[in-house]
Amino acid sequence: SIHMGTPLAQNWMDFLIGRNHFSLEAYINTREKYIGVGLALSGPKAKPYYYLLEREKTVIESELETTLDWAVHPCKVMSYIYLYGHNMNPLVREQWPEQHLWFCKQLEAFKKVFAPRIKMLNASDYIVDEQIVSHPIDTDPAGIEGL
Repeated sequence: SIHMGTPLAQNWMDFLIGRNHFSLEAYINTREKYIGVGLALSGPKAKPYYYLLEREKTVIESELETTLDWAVHPCKVMSYIYLYGHNMNPLVREQWPEQHLWFCKQLEAFKKVFAPRIKMLNASDYIVDEQIVSHPIDTDPAGIEGL
């Protein structure tokens, strides 16, 4: 089950998922008029963990029965895996009961799918792929026209 902390005056709420530097998030966007849930990855090993999870993207999305937005943010510490509820306007009070059920369902699904994987992640399992240049670059100026 999902355990709530103390609500704060912000447009998101974090939930523990069982490992430091990982959290589930529920959020609303009143400007763009949607709600969403996500997995946030932070800390010094966020990028290797993100890429290890991304290797399982097809299986993860199949288990969740939906496509996700995978946002690595290469120049930032945090990376995210999101699911948006685009047809749910947080400003429409009549939709709140449906939105709350959606939040519960999606947070539980995210926890079920991601928690076991997160527990098993080992950053040293991620090896940065080296770029292989298939055609050697000619650095001899005689081989370049006009020089």
